[in-house]
Amino acid sequence: MFTEKFVQDLKSLIPHGEYFYSKYSPEFINSIQKEYLLLPKEDMIIEENCIVDLVNNYKSKYIRFGDYSFLEMIEIFNGHNIFCESSDTYLCFDGQDGKIMEIDRDDNSLIDYCAENSELFLKSILIIFKFSSDNMMGLINDRNKEREKIIKECSIVAGGNKYVGFFERALW
Repeated sequence: MFTEKFVQDLKSLIPHGEYFYSKYSPEFINSIQKEYLLLPKEDMIIEENCIVDLVNNYKSKYIRFGDYSFLEMIEIFNGHNIFCESSDTYLCFDGQDGKIMEIDRDDNSLIDYCAENSELFLKSILIIFKFSSDNMMGLINDRNKEREKIIKECSIVAGGNKYVGFFERALW
């Protein structure tokens, strides 16, 4: 199952090491590690869409990247399946083509497309989590240069250059 692999891959990226533990407070370390360690909910029901599967079967509210946080449950709003939010936007997909979109919280207008589908979206955010983990462990020398490479890599994994705008916002 893709979702189980995503959960395991995310867990493997938990920041660690002497640099990480010496640089950050125990409270910060605990909050960061929660983002990488998804615990299953009690009654798991396998879903076809891997984002629905993730949100319905794991404690996804701790998944955060940039200004984006996953929700505890899928919310349906104006035909969109909302699974993640930022301060101004929602990330969602619709049932017709499954593309991941970012929409405005206030007027429901399309801001950008994020990925061709749920699986490619989750694969691309794993790249973001690896970048964040490496950065917190002191493994990145030139953050801006590496950030540009990661934006390009994420957009390719998500389905192409049309997703660059979203990843520029996600990796600030």
